[in-house]
Amino acid sequence: MTNSELISKIVELGKDIVRPIFKDKQFEVLKKISFGTELTETEKRYLRGNVRKKLELLNILNSDQYNPRVKDYSDFLKILREYYITGLEALKNNGFGWDLKVNIIEVLNTKLNGEVEFSGKILKLIKVKSIKKADFELNKSDSLKYATNEQIIKDTKVTKNLLVKKKWTNHYLRYKSEFSKFKPEEINDK
Repeated sequence: MTNSELISKIVELGKDIVRPIFKDKQFEVLKKISFGTELTETEKRYLRGNVRKKLELLNILNSDQYNPRVKDYSDFLKILREYYITGLEALKNNGFGWDLKVNIIEVLNTKLNGEVEFSGKILKLIKVKSIKKADFELNKSDSLKYATNEQIIKDTKVTKNLLVKKKWTNHYLRYKSEFSKFKPEEINDK
């Protein structure tokens, strides 16, 4: 946003809204600039002084270099720190679910409960007390933490996702010990 666009936007907002930033006389200077009216010498001094500094600050805050650092869900998860992805997305990451189209990503974490949407994918955040005993691994390609196959089935008790439980069981019946060291009957006991 150029200075003229910024000034026009400030004038559109009105004197009352921008009063915390610009004093009445400063606002009048911006209004004159916006309408292309010639400034007096005193008004030009305002523009060279604090008004210019405030405009520069607003311009910096509005520029590309200060865009939010959260562009997708991986940035968001890295801010959370104590988390790991479980469910179908973790199955897919572990190489068992390449045929799945995952729109809801289940994330166990120690801070947030709820849902957030990023680029058509919904992060279902499930808050737990601790993830210290959880079994997860860091994926080197995207730097995200994913549950192991054994942890995914344990997590179904928390997530209550029956689809994940069914897919996990089907994969176990097909791949046996290559898929998980747990057997389905052992899972029910834990």
